[in-house]
This record gives sequence, C-alpha cells and structure tokens, in this order.
Amino acid sequence: MKKPCTLLLVTLWPCLAQQAPLRNGIISGNLAGEDATPIAGGSVTMRLVEQTFKSRLQKTDWDATTGAAGTFRFDSLPAGRYVFCARVPNSAWLSPCEWGLPSPAVSLSNASPTANATIVMKRGVPLRIRVDDAGQLLSRHEGKTPGARLLVGIGSAGYVFRLAPVVSEDSAGRNHQVVIPFDTPLKLVVRSSFFRVNDANALPLARTAATVIPFTVPSGQQVAPIRFTVTGTEQ
Repeated sequence: MKKPCTLLLVTLWPCLAQQAPLRNGIISGNLAGEDATPIAGGSVTMRLVEQTFKSRLQKTDWDATTGAAGTFRFDSLPAGRYVFCARVPNSAWLSPCEWGLPSPAVSLSNASPTANATIVMKRGVPLRIRVDDAGQLLSRHEGKTPGARLLVGIGSAGYVFRLAPVVSEDSAGRNHQVVIPFDTPLKLVVRSSFFRVNDANALPLARTAATVIPFTVPSGQQVAPIRFTVTGTEQ
C-alpha cells in the first residue's frame, strides 16, 4: 500500500516544485542620463505592482541608492511585475514618475528569476522663483497665523500641480526652485489670500484667485529668475 503513495509523490514533486513561490529573485540595473552618463547617488524606488503569488504580508516597495557607476540591485524578490522611479536631488535630471516620462518595467518568475532594468533620465532646466520679503512676513506668519500661506508651484497637462520647494532663505526673502522639462506647456501658479504680493512690475497679484502664468521653455534655453515681492498682509 505504501508503493502507490511513494510513486504518486515522486510523480507530483516536479509540479509542486514549479509551483513554489519565488523568494530569491534578483533585479539589477543602471541609472543614466539621456546622454548615457552614469548617475551616481540617485534614489531608485521599485514597486511590485502585480503579484504572481498573492500575499497580504508581501513587501511591495524597495529603495536603493545608485553606486559610482550608476548601478543598483534588489534581491530576495518574489515573482511579479515591477515598475521603477528615480530621483536625483539637487540636479537637472527629471524624475520620470513626476513628469510622465518613460520608465522601465520588468517581471520575475520561477522560469526567469533575474532581470535587468535601465532607467534613462531626461535633463530639464531649473526654474528659479525669488520671493522678496524684506519685512520677513512669511517667516512671521506661515504656520503661526491661520490662513497664512504663499503657494508657489507649476501646473502641467492633466491638472497635475507640483509645489516649487524652498531651496534657500535669507533675511530679505526666499528662493524656490523646481526642475522642469523643455518644450512642455506649463503654468506658473502663485496664490495667497493672506499675503499681499506684487509681481516684478510692482503690480499686485489677485487675492481671490490664483495668478497663472503660462510659459514654455525651448530646448537648450535657460530661464531667468522670476521675482515676486511680499508687501503686506490682510491684517
């Protein structure tokens, strides 16, 4: 009676082995600019978007920093489909996931437990926005007075809005900067219902709606800093 069971297990074992979840998959890759320059120190994030073997406890996000040659590696991975995003702080490289640019996707399986991915980043242009604030009204009120906020950012197609982060401050104001793509219709958006703000021509911005300035930067051109001035508050 034991022989038939033994024969059955021997017969089924190859099938059971093939169905076992992959746990040691490897994805390696490279981060490079559109000119093929390796990008070191870039932040690469990877997400598992389709799982072959469903598990609530399965990790779905990984992070890595690229090495000197722009290389990265993730291991101990399950089977499934993976997508990538990359960012390079304080550089002119555009993040693909933020601007809808192409980014690779790879899959792992028991039959193909390793894969390679090359992430190519396009070069953008820094857009600098200077907000003069000699009276330091921003630092005195933002986060302290209800409604005190100055919104500065970039709008693009599909109603996507990106804040222009503050990159430096001094006693006379602050500097915002965001890297934007060339040859792309964009909108500079500035709004505050609390602060009184003037443009570079000393004309006051609207306080009941956002000021929207359409623009496009042709390939290879630089953008002069755009200036605004905080002149007072509603109080």
